[in-house]
Amino acid sequence: MEQARFGHTKKGSYILPMLVPLDISSIKGKDASGHQLFSYDHEPEQRRATRTMAQALTAVQRLVVDPAKEPSAGTMEDLITAGVSREMVAALHDIVSAEAVSVFSAEFVWAAALESNSTLPKSVSIAAGASDLLKLTAKKMRPSPKKQTESFTGPIVQLRDEESLTFGEVKIQTVRKGRSCEIALLLSADNLRKSHEWFSTKETLVVEGEVTSIPGKGLHISSPARVQPLRETMLFSAD
Repeated sequence: MEQARFGHTKKGSYILPMLVPLDISSIKGKDASGHQLFSYDHEPEQRRATRTMAQALTAVQRLVVDPAKEPSAGTMEDLITAGVSREMVAALHDIVSAEAVSVFSAEFVWAAALESNSTLPKSVSIAAGASDLLKLTAKKMRPSPKKQTESFTGPIVQLRDEESLTFGEVKIQTVRKGRSCEIALLLSADNLRKSHEWFSTKETLVVEGEVTSIPGKGLHISSPARVQPLRETMLFSAD
């Protein structure tokens, strides 16, 4: 893409032509008209990048702008599948939000040297009136923080079970990030009852959940996704 050429058609024009040369190493010969041809089963990187951008812009127009309504969760998935990114939608919003811009449009002319599909986009048009909808779409595409689930094994070294509460807490001794540590687990009533036996028999537990660090209290898993004896996870046991 370093060879792409970008420039103005004339002074004051808002038409910006962009030429993306194709990799000549992919050329397989020439057709009867003298046009250079590329291997059918190989799409040059430059063509792939341009096609992806064109299809993504088309998806924004057809799935967001044309319906003129807030995109559903299913539509958001379709946008992502089509290669639309939050950065692209935000950039489109910035363009059509400019006071001097009434419409953003793009036209694509595909090189005759490469065998092309008739479904390739020819043009895209997004009016300034879609500004608010684009802003909303970009906001909905912002990734939500991912919770990181970790797995641990270790014995219970502390058990807390108060009669007035329907939940309790145990601490297991384990290793995290290469260091020995203790992690507190908040247990439901059912697992709390089982924990008494696990504690007395010195069971090694398997624990999964998101670890948080509480100042003055150490490591903690408030909602374990899994708590069970290691032996119950074995596919077979020795005779």
